[in-house]
Amino acid sequence: MSQPQIETWSVSEEDAGERLDKYLAIVFDEYSRVFIQRCIKDGAITLKRDGSFIQKLKVGENLVAGDEISFEIPEEESSELLAEKIDFPSFMKMSICLLLISLQAW
Repeated sequence: MSQPQIETWSVSEEDAGERLDKYLAIVFDEYSRVFIQRCIKDGAITLKRDGSFIQKLKVGENLVAGDEISFEIPEEESSELLAEKIDFPSFMKMSICLLLISLQAW
């Protein structure tokens, strides 16, 4: 298992006043705003202001110039489909039984 990737940066004057979730959704356009909000709630995103971490960080927190944001980017989950070994003779026996039952009921 690899180390998580952590991005850290300071908020500029021009980005001050922006909502945290909205700002991050622009910076990390590969992630949805809902995903960003979940990361904030789960603690993967932290905000340090005037040398102290904001304890109960809200998704709509307004940014201040000089705020330090850290984002522990979660590892991507594989969405690859994996083949599953099927005992074909047993599967066929079950299918034939179901077919015979269906034909008898018909």
